[in-house]
Amino acid sequence: MKLASIDSIKTKITIQVPGDYGKDTKEILKVEWKKLPVSETREMMDSIIKDEVREDDIILENLLNAEGLIDESGEKIEYSQEVGEQMLDIEYIRKPLIADFMKTQFGKEVLRQKNS
Repeated sequence: MKLASIDSIKTKITIQVPGDYGKDTKEILKVEWKKLPVSETREMMDSIIKDEVREDDIILENLLNAEGLIDESGEKIEYSQEVGEQMLDIEYIRKPLIADFMKTQFGKEVLRQKNS
């Protein structure tokens, strides 16, 4: 095994898009995150707990790219900071986006332990 840090990691997020009469549709959002070292994730969590930084700022700082976004006319949307802000302002995108960031940085096992 190569002893080297990983700078970024790509993941797929399933987004449940709400529809009328409870008919949700599933969409896939492909994202690329910065992969932080453990020391940085600890500092980040301390900053969040102490209210020194906003959750949105951390997500935007670490979200490198998002693919699979289209506008209302079906045109592809290139990722930018502004697009990231729009994504975080939509509840059904925000929750799975934040969950995926946490899973990417801490792993499923750590999150399960913290939630039990």
